[in-house]
Amino acid sequence: MPEPTIRFYGNPWEGFRAYAAAMTHGLPVFSLRRVYDLNDGELHGPWWELTFRTKDVTPC
Repeated sequence: MPEPTIRFYGNPWEGFRAYAAAMTHGLPVFSLRRVYDLNDGELHGPWWELTFRTKDVTPC
C-alpha cells in the first residue's frame, strides 16, 4: 500500500473507536474504510482499513 495503513477486523463500531483513538493521539488520519474483497466470485470480509496521511517532503 502506498500510504501507511492498518487493516483489522472488528464489529461495526470498532473502526469508529480506532478513528477516535488515532485522533485523540494526534495521528494524521486520511481515511477509514469498511472493506470487502472478491475472491473467486464470493465476498470475503468485512474488515476495517485506517489510512494515515504522510508528510509532503519538499526539496530545499
